[in-house]
Amino acid sequence: MRWVFMLIMATVFSTCWARGETTKSLPILIWYGPPPSENVREEMNIIRQAGFNRVLFNGWSADVNRQLLEYGDAIGIELYITDETIHQFCLNPETGFRRLDSLTLNYLRHPSFRGYLLFEKPSLGDFKSFVEVVDFISGKYTQLDYFIQGHPIYAPPARLDTSRYDIYLSMFVDKLKPKFISIEYSAFDNNTLRLEILQNLQILSEMSRTKRIPFWAFVLLNPIGQPPTVPHSYIRVQVYTALAYGARGIQYYAFHESGSNSEFPTAAVMNPEEQISQTFLNCAVVNSELKKLEPVLMNLESLGVFSSKPVPPGGTPLTPGLAINKIDAAGMLVGFFKDQNDHDYVLLVNTDFLLGKKCRVYFSSAVLELVEVAKDELSVQRFTPQSDKSGNTLELLFKAGDGRLFRIID
Repeated sequence: MRWVFMLIMATVFSTCWARGETTKSLPILIWYGPPPSENVREEMNIIRQAGFNRVLFNGWSADVNRQLLEYGDAIGIELYITDETIHQFCLNPETGFRRLDSLTLNYLRHPSFRGYLLFEKPSLGDFKSFVEVVDFISGKYTQLDYFIQGHPIYAPPARLDTSRYDIYLSMFVDKLKPKFISIEYSAFDNNTLRLEILQNLQILSEMSRTKRIPFWAFVLLNPIGQPPTVPHSYIRVQVYTALAYGARGIQYYAFHESGSNSEFPTAAVMNPEEQISQTFLNCAVVNSELKKLEPVLMNLESLGVFSSKPVPPGGTPLTPGLAINKIDAAGMLVGFFKDQNDHDYVLLVNTDFLLGKKCRVYFSSAVLELVEVAKDELSVQRFTPQSDKSGNTLELLFKAGDGRLFRIID
């Protein structure tokens, strides 16, 4: 099963990987999960063949990390790692300085070393103890990526040390200076999309534009509670909803995952029998779509996100004056973008991950045509809105949880 999968996915991604990553490649990362298994090198190759270009390992010790980096060098995939020395540095910077410096220099000998995951979900009260290590790494190793996992909007005030989530996130960026904003959130709860997630993405989008720092989506592969009814759309809606808000990186959680009994991994993308799961095959398909969209997507600047009626909490309704001013279906997101040549784009997302939709979309009179950015092997599709007594309209189809990116011609 593994090798059949690898041959199929090698064909899908061979052209992309032969070119190498561009300077504006879309980061697609997967959290590995528990400590590396004895099959970790083979698993890293499977991960790469499925379109992931980065992996996060909780290797923790220098010896394990060096072995993982050697595998990453050979396979051609970039790694983020954790290291206990970082936490020792926080406890005692004077003695931890040389150790962290020496280890980082050693890790930098490996082309696959992308950077560190420094900390996970700190509160405001924790920031002070992390500043020295952040200043040291950001000042001396400017070429390194590093990030900190922040709390989501639904975290209780006691976890944040404030009742204002916008203050938490602003100080998180200003004090901890991550290379990108990463928030660990669960988009679903018992097979229901959390309404707070759209609010969280809205705040992340606004913070990203204000602070001029990208944010990454967090895609949960292991549902909390009830399993997803439609597994492929469960993944798809998390990815495309975040992209509509301007996410410029995707992180999937996780390759392996531990259940309530940590000795028995639950099915994530590798099942308990160490076989590739359907979830992983679904990830590979979505990743292949992202690779097709990447050349356009990574050159777009987010302008704002709007919702069809009924508007969810924290959402902004479509209004006259926008290129798209109405959609006659619930649960549609409309993300507007502009590229470096001042061309306008729109990403339309069906947030209903159970059912597909046929929507009538209403455009301003200035819109002459939509040109779809292909995310598969199909030829480019062009759509011309039709004017009648109801306005300048067009009917479009959407799979459950799917997103479609268009250039607007006016």
